[in-house]
Amino acid sequence: MKKLKNILLILIVSTLFLGCDSLVDKPACEKDQTGSVKVVNNTGYSIYVDVTWGSSTYNSERYVSNGSSSTYNNVPAGTVTIWASFDRSDWTSGYTSVSSCSTKTYTWSYGKKSPPLNLSDIMSADSSPELSPTIPNKNKK
Repeated sequence: MKKLKNILLILIVSTLFLGCDSLVDKPACEKDQTGSVKVVNNTGYSIYVDVTWGSSTYNSERYVSNGSSSTYNNVPAGTVTIWASFDRSDWTSGYTSVSSCSTKTYTWSYGKKSPPLNLSDIMSADSSPELSPTIPNKNKK
């Protein structure tokens, strides 16, 4: 009888320890495989920014003053496109990779010191070695 009680006690304790892992909830970003992208504007001008991914039709253009930033949350992990524009008609873009449960900072900054002739004259990004060309009439559907 005593041996049966000990075995039963061991089984109960083992079940508690092994079952605890399933009781702990994972953070939503881990479950959903999402992260965040913080877009910083250091261009010297106010700009519009956007972050898109894959074939998503989601579009959230935001106006960001010089020296300010905007954070996009719940961005799927993987490669994303970061857009920037002065007037919402001519856009330039860069790419970065987002990891789940982390925040990637992407900074738009001066590309040249002379007065800008167009968007690509001043827009450059610290997350990619090359500047993408100006993209007229960005099509994000």
